[in-house]
Amino acid sequence: MEHLNKTQLVLLALLISFVSSIATGIVTVTLMQQAPSGVTQTINRVVEKTIEKVIPIKGPTLTETKIIKEEDFVVAAVASNSTGVVRITISAEPSLGNPGGEIGNGLILSGDGYIVTDSGTVVAVDNIYYAVTSDDQILQLSRVADKKGFTFFKVLNKEKMPAPKLSPVVFADSDKVKVGQSVVSLGSSAATGIVSSLSYESGNSTSTPKSLSFIHTSTNQKDELSSAVINLDGGVIGLVGMRGGMRSTIPANTIRDALAEVLKKQQ
Repeated sequence: MEHLNKTQLVLLALLISFVSSIATGIVTVTLMQQAPSGVTQTINRVVEKTIEKVIPIKGPTLTETKIIKEEDFVVAAVASNSTGVVRITISAEPSLGNPGGEIGNGLILSGDGYIVTDSGTVVAVDNIYYAVTSDDQILQLSRVADKKGFTFFKVLNKEKMPAPKLSPVVFADSDKVKVGQSVVSLGSSAATGIVSSLSYESGNSTSTPKSLSFIHTSTNQKDELSSAVINLDGGVIGLVGMRGGMRSTIPANTIRDALAEVLKKQQ
């Protein structure tokens, strides 16, 4: 060692470090293979929820590693959609001060006042319907159309009254939903769960691909009707509704297709 020059000492140190890193990696892999499944699942969850945030500064780039918990994504998803979910109520009296009983939840689709809910919650044609927003605005609704199991409303703007400020939800592409991904159900309350299964409808011919018909989740909200189902990126992937006597999530793409048909007839 005493006969080595400075350059040789540096190269020797790098060689020792490299060999040590390989040895550490081999030991780690071996231990991970022998570890109980509960330990490896925990480690994998931590790794999956770790992101690197690169901050450019003068000189070399500094890399900051920040641990993101799943609950942070849940809180953000709820916060970004809470203003787009409204309570649908009915009343036999046309009084904005007394909107009546709550029948379910709806989604604000556009800034000009289109709102959708599951048709299973809308039982009587002659009732007067209202939407109650997250900031307690009470908005009288006009029933526009029923399409594909959904009822579409539009907010009635009263004369000499300023137009209400509405925050539409943002839909995700429901065709990209995967079994096992985490979701949030948001109505009058919130609940977390996962996508437990997907149901598909076969195409009419070999050239027509099958389409997603229902998204089934593990969120436990038996008393909630027409709640939104949101992925952890904050996008609405569907709306809970009753189909064939079963409570399921109808995909967001189905809602968008129905809305497009409704708007086309309104033109």
